[in-house]
Amino acid sequence: MRILCLLGVLAMIGGCATGAPVYDIAMENATDAVIQVYEDESIAIRFTPGRDHLAFDLKNKTNGVIEILWDQIIFEDVEGHHHSVLRSGTSYADKDKPQEPTAVPPKKRIQGEIIPKDHISKSEKDPGKWETAPLLLPKGIELIETKSLSNLVVGKNFTVVIPLIVGGQRQSYPFSFKVIGVSGPSGKGPLQRHGDRIDARPTSSGRKVD
Repeated sequence: MRILCLLGVLAMIGGCATGAPVYDIAMENATDAVIQVYEDESIAIRFTPGRDHLAFDLKNKTNGVIEILWDQIIFEDVEGHHHSVLRSGTSYADKDKPQEPTAVPPKKRIQGEIIPKDHISKSEKDPGKWETAPLLLPKGIELIETKSLSNLVVGKNFTVVIPLIVGGQRQSYPFSFKVIGVSGPSGKGPLQRHGDRIDARPTSSGRKVD
């Protein structure tokens, strides 16, 4: 919780100019509630919410390869709607194509981001650009219809289910989060417009956008 709050403050400093929402969330099934990490004999994983994505840091604790099954990940929003997700490093233009699993080598860590696919759309004003909706914006809701994103999501829960291949066996890991707060100008985050993204690795100031 403390780490997520600190990250939220840093994100606010870097993102105030864009009015992007900064989320304060708590993983309800964390095995260590202080540092907000889930850990078992196979993995250790921590999440950080971004404006339009959920970043994670996953460590493979086993002596074998672990695979992340991207096409089977489910993002369940605060209203209970299910979304398929796009993995980091994938072009938005390829969002509807099958995604190959990512192999995490033994005793290694990997960082990635997931973004709900149906939050990605072509800009109506500029067909050469893409738009991404705020991560926690409920399906079918437009920010212009409400005063604040925080009014829609604070106090509610969302879930991410990540299927992994561990030791040759498929295991599903559900992670439940409670939204503690949303900061930024009225908790409102305008759509982010940018060109087709190829590299989705986070940078020191946030997302890398082409």
